[in-house]
Amino acid sequence: MGLLRESIRPSSDLRNKYNEISTVLKTGDEACIMTVNGRGDTVCMGYETYNKLKAQIELLEAIAWQRKMNEKVEWSY
Repeated sequence: MGLLRESIRPSSDLRNKYNEISTVLKTGDEACIMTVNGRGDTVCMGYETYNKLKAQIELLEAIAWQRKMNEKVEWSY
């Protein structure tokens, strides 16, 4: 998963064009920012994209934790 593409749509599209939005989000690494009164409100993405993003975040958190532990070990000598 490289860069996550984004599209911006009004929240009414979620009700009126759900099938279209769902198909687009399932077929690629894309997030859809839903707006209410022109302001960002909610982000939608396909389930597979969500799982990939979540796995990347968990990996980065594990790496950061390990680096922090390594720094503590270096200071204890």
